[in-house]
Amino acid sequence: MKINTCLAAILLIISYLKIASQPATHIVKENEALRIEGNDSWISFYRGNIIDGFLQNYHGNIYLGSMGSGDLGFYTAGTPRMTIKGNLIGIGTSSPLYKMHVEAYSRAIYGKSDSEFGIYGHSENLVGVFGYSNASNSAGINGQSAYIGVQGLTNSNSSDVDRQAIRGENYGSSTGWAGYFSGNVGVSGTLSKGAGSFKIDHPLDPENKYLYHSFVESPDMKNLYDGIITTDEKGEAEVILPDWFMTLNKDFRYQLTVINQFAQAIIAQKIENNRFRIKSNLPNVEVSWMITGIRQDPYAEQHRIPVEENKPATAVGKYLHPDVYGQPMEKAVDYQKPILKK
Repeated sequence: MKINTCLAAILLIISYLKIASQPATHIVKENEALRIEGNDSWISFYRGNIIDGFLQNYHGNIYLGSMGSGDLGFYTAGTPRMTIKGNLIGIGTSSPLYKMHVEAYSRAIYGKSDSEFGIYGHSENLVGVFGYSNASNSAGINGQSAYIGVQGLTNSNSSDVDRQAIRGENYGSSTGWAGYFSGNVGVSGTLSKGAGSFKIDHPLDPENKYLYHSFVESPDMKNLYDGIITTDEKGEAEVILPDWFMTLNKDFRYQLTVINQFAQAIIAQKIENNRFRIKSNLPNVEVSWMITGIRQDPYAEQHRIPVEENKPATAVGKYLHPDVYGQPMEKAVDYQKPILKK
């Protein structure tokens, strides 16, 4: 009875073969349930007179597909593992919403390359690679490399003044970070910021407190130098500056403060040949000095920071920090609607 049932199933499958060039043959051999031979052989799946799908061998290329609007699904252990729905591909989901939609409980995508990119994404109008994770202490995208973990590039031909190679945004947390670096950070261009500070373990209570200091800022690209010197028996002293000082700086400003006694001190000779002279009205006067200069190196001259400028048309009516003006975050210059939901 079982043999007859098996033969009947085989004959049913063979009856649906479509042969385009070379006739297909079926051969049942030991350890084989069915063998289909031929350079262009088909197994077609019909629903009445309508073909729904096919399995084809075409000159050594294997094609599996759906002819209608139905999905193509791959299952293991009774669970959908991959689904092709129109032009959308889902892995770990049977209802993909994107061109490639991956869902997982641990790592959704793992890419590794020994020569170039572990994962490479390209988009003409939105996002090349989008990673999302909703778990604590997790990462939407994690890049690791012996050289560059994550690299972002913008199109240099773009006319968009706000183009960004890498963008980080922090939503829903007043203490979170849009970007966090553990280690040294190098910036070869100009760094713009709303505010700045250092944050260290408090020297008096390093286990329980932090200590903050704000950056010293100026409308100019200003450098600051200081020191302490004592005048000699004639009330004279010479401060020798680095040999690159006058090449780097211009427009000098001076401040002198006498220490430990009532005395007077003046700049006896302004900066020349990377040095200046101090004169006090008494001998052996300790003097604290401070010099400032404006950068004049080639990079500074070509990238001078404007003190004031009008906002471009795209930023008019918007804010860098709308919350401090009592405005909603939607009025931020760089506001983008979060892409966080499926």
